[in-house]
Amino acid sequence: MDGILNDEMSRMLANQLDFYASREHQEKINALIAEQELMFAKTYGLIPYKDGNQWCVLLGANIQEGICGFGDTPLHAIYDFNKAFQKN
Repeated sequence: MDGILNDEMSRMLANQLDFYASREHQEKINALIAEQELMFAKTYGLIPYKDGNQWCVLLGANIQEGICGFGDTPLHAIYDFNKAFQKN
């Protein structure tokens, strides 16, 4: 082979490079989405806290009167809060 790629190997290498470039691009998009999701909570100083076996994010005096979100992780609670906020 002497260091020269044949057509099939060139295609395989190009496909792998495309895959990794697409994967890296998707990871960047996911990071931007997560940053946008967190921005609202940061802006209003909302801090997730443990409520029983779940995490909660609350805007307002209490869960009954305010807007809240719950999740198994703080990030999931923020996502749930954002959905609830958009409904109101």
